[in-house]
Amino acid sequence: DRNPDLGTGRKRRRHTGRAQRRRASLSITPSDTLGVESAQAGSTRSLFTYEVRRDGRVIATLQGQQSAAGTTVETEVFPVTSAPGKPGLTRPFTFGTTEHARRFADEALVAFEYLNCTVT
Repeated sequence: DRNPDLGTGRKRRRHTGRAQRRRASLSITPSDTLGVESAQAGSTRSLFTYEVRRDGRVIATLQGQQSAAGTTVETEVFPVTSAPGKPGLTRPFTFGTTEHARRFADEALVAFEYLNCTVT
């Protein structure tokens, strides 16, 4: 029989699962804007511009801009099913640092390249 002091078996260790070790958010929060002063108030500086094409047709653009409020990556996506010439779906993504914005754009561009798109 087992020794009553040791319990009924081994203790199970709880390892951190995916839900417990979520990545820190790359989006900007109001407290993050206090230290961002790399750009002058009211001015924006262009960091990068990329155009993504598939079969000669533009399917997305990514533009990075830095301002006093943080770094924003503006994306415009043109669905393949929409008619050429129609306006795309525009969405801004705001980040606390330029590095986070560049990483976001790099990850998106790699995904487009895997989908056989050309990035210019």
